[in-house]
Amino acid sequence: MLSKSLYSTRLLTELIRKLNKKIKIYLFILFLTLFLPLLLLLLNNNIYVLLIDVSSSMSSPIYSMDGRIEDRITALFKAVIKLIDQKKEGKFVIVTYGNHGNYLNAPFTVLDSIVNYSAPENFGGIEIVPLSDKKDVIKKRINDYYNKDFSFDGATFLSEALFKTIYNYKNKNINILIFGDGDDQNHCISEEDNVIEYWKKLKKEFTVHTIGIGADEMGTRNFKILASSGNGKYIDVKYIEDLYRSLIKLTKDEDIIIFYICLNIFLFLVFYIILKRR
Repeated sequence: MLSKSLYSTRLLTELIRKLNKKIKIYLFILFLTLFLPLLLLLLNNNIYVLLIDVSSSMSSPIYSMDGRIEDRITALFKAVIKLIDQKKEGKFVIVTYGNHGNYLNAPFTVLDSIVNYSAPENFGGIEIVPLSDKKDVIKKRINDYYNKDFSFDGATFLSEALFKTIYNYKNKNINILIFGDGDDQNHCISEEDNVIEYWKKLKKEFTVHTIGIGADEMGTRNFKILASSGNGKYIDVKYIEDLYRSLIKLTKDEDIIIFYICLNIFLFLVFYIILKRR
């Protein structure tokens, strides 16, 4: 009777030991599943470049879903600040286009005149937020610009500003988001002949997304061309709430999400195999 009791005790002890070992393995896998994607997200260091239309048509109204009205540029800057507050990773550059640069013969209507210009740093496009990941600095620069230095400019030179921006950050892996209403962005944009295609031929890697805010037919066409050339997406914004949603959608790190899913599947398969063999 005593020997049976001792045998049962040994079995129970061995079972508990094996169970503890399996629990430790499970907890380790769970830790990797949760920690590694977060670590990679923090180390990924994305650079988001926002090109914002400040032509006079951006003073037109945009409605919220509950009927509230704001002008487009105000709603857009509010959405950008909200994004900065919520984003957990990445650096930002914000450029406004619609101003006249200090160069002759602008706006250019032929792509060759842009790419062969000797001083692209003089092209239109004001960098109101230089490359930064400091949220307070970014928000202060946006607020200072909007409250002190902002003015609508009727002439919009998107191609020049876009070329200048890519030129300035050509040695970095950037994600470009272009916002505008499309009323006057008709220069040097065709499917096979645009600024993005030029840089792609030079093997510069970047993504371009475009967001139309009440864009007209020509503006929508141009934005779709630019997004397609930049292997990105075009989003048509109808309401104020869509501005923030489009920013979140286009700045999420799809690679991290895909990796997270694959890692989960792999680790749980490993865990399942280990448990089955024991």
